Amino acid sequence: MPAATASRVTREEQEAFSNALQGKQFLSDLEVEARLGVPRKTLQNWRVLGRGPRFRKFGSGVRYSVADLDAWIESLPSGGAGVPSSAVQTAVGGR
Repeated sequence: MPAATASRVTREEQEAFSNALQGKQFLSDLEVEARLGVPRKTLQNWRVLGRGPRFRKFGSGVRYSVADLDAWIESLPSGGAGVPSSAVQTAVGGR
């Protein structure tokens, strides 16, 4: 029996997904899960806790605005560029 491997999204899959979303204003939680690689259950937990990207309710359905999702992604820290080196030195016991 083959060993289980972590699934990785290929560049072609990302481009196909991006093309499929063009022109859409709102995404379902399934589409956000596929786009971000974040499980639906995590998105649900974030909604309850008031975290994560903004969402809207349409009847019983939850939708995420593409613009809100992109803004939320841009607001997340990335790399190490967002933390000044002085803060890193202080955190690890430096001067």
